Amino acid sequence: MKWRSVYRVIPVPIFYTDKMAADLGGYARGPVIWIRDKYSSDEGLHRHELEHVRQWWTLPILHGLLYKASGRYRLRAEARAYRIQMQHPDRAGGTLALEGAAARLMSPRYGLRITVEQAREALA
Repeated sequence: MKWRSVYRVIPVPIFYTDKMAADLGGYARGPVIWIRDKYSSDEGLHRHELEHVRQWWTLPILHGLLYKASGRYRLRAEARAYRIQMQHPDRAGGTLALEGAAARLMSPRYGLRITVEQAREALA
């Protein structure tokens, strides 16, 4: 386990495990993060998940409800997290490109049913 912080004062526990859906590199639930072992050095992914924890702390009860119930809110939350991820190195030292982030936003996992253009616009 590793600790990071949100708002520089709120400790966030990060657990490294491969016990998650095969298509996930990591996920946040409330104030806790889980990241697949092979992504332990992926700063971009860490920052993406820390953004979700920050979102949760901003609206502790509502964030989870809004995320599930509102595609508009889910798109905003994920686009912001991907914009942050794109600014930080991945485990290979590169960064997530716009096209890669757009493709991830279009994943059926998010249930957004958006076009490439809409994904790019959300990430702009």
